[in-house]
Amino acid sequence: MNSAIRRNHYRGGAGGRQKAALARLHSAGGAKSRRTASLPRAGARSRPLQGTLSRMRHIIPISGKDSLATALLQTARDPALPYEYVFCDTGTELPETYDWLKRVQEVTGFQIQRVGRSLEALIQHYDILPSHGRRFCTKEAKIQPLEKFYGKTGCMVYYGLRADENRVGVRPSDLWTPVYPLVDMGIDLRGVWVILNRKDLLPPSYFWPSLYYRVLELMGSRAHLIEELEQWEQRMLFAGRTRSNCYFCFYQRVYEFAWLAETHPDLFAKLCWFERFGTRRRRPDSQIFTWNARFFADDKIGNERRRIVDTRARQVIQTINNRFNRGLFDDPCDTEIALTSCGLLCGK
Repeated sequence: MNSAIRRNHYRGGAGGRQKAALARLHSAGGAKSRRTASLPRAGARSRPLQGTLSRMRHIIPISGKDSLATALLQTARDPALPYEYVFCDTGTELPETYDWLKRVQEVTGFQIQRVGRSLEALIQHYDILPSHGRRFCTKEAKIQPLEKFYGKTGCMVYYGLRADENRVGVRPSDLWTPVYPLVDMGIDLRGVWVILNRKDLLPPSYFWPSLYYRVLELMGSRAHLIEELEQWEQRMLFAGRTRSNCYFCFYQRVYEFAWLAETHPDLFAKLCWFERFGTRRRRPDSQIFTWNARFFADDKIGNERRRIVDTRARQVIQTINNRFNRGLFDDPCDTEIALTSCGLLCGK
């Protein structure tokens, strides 16, 4: 496939709506536009009358690239509304996440409020680790504090669900109405990266040097193809994380444990401590819990780190080959968390 065709393939799958939305954001200069457009669809619920909007609360949870793109687009689209920005802080986010949020506030002027409960305290309270079957982490550390923040007076909540995602949104409530600006305006993954790049607010790259140099080594004379990838494609392929969620998230892939051990050995040591000792304080002879049901993290990474890096490198190379041979960027750049209630609140 020649370069001209590749460029056309990646102009964005949403057509005119996406281009119009990006043009609106560019001309608005952030939240300074005087133009007020109608609100996007709110799922199955009807939209309030325009005259009532300014009297409602308008809340935008921010936790990652998609939710920030939502905030930027929505505030450019309806700048006169009284927006509130909120981040669910469990106290276990990665350092890069906290640094990025600080920069977001500095660049945009958004005053991002913090809600949430300490996840480490919840783990010690229950004496178990969260898992696929015990997701108290999202429910008690994020959802419940958010619902308390929403209150009982009625509000619009703007979520970062993209137009190219195949999942349902949040169930509407009598107290709040979910809205999906990215879906309404046809913004896909590439569109999100374009928006954030224009504002110089790209999310943390979580760049993984060991992975990058292994890919270079394996690709040999074809390594020049890496430079032909778009910036957002490079960032996603050579990242050691799929999302900026909790450092010990049980949804993370095996290679993400390896990246954590290499990049943040202190956090990896704490993750391993929770597996070995953190849930056996009151019942020393009780069941042992691990973040991944198949292994202890320290054993897995200690014994198989080289193989893990190599496996991920070959996955990246396959994605690069597909990108140039078939015009597809088909790296599974998210985990199954995307289809759960966590998916709209954790690193979204």
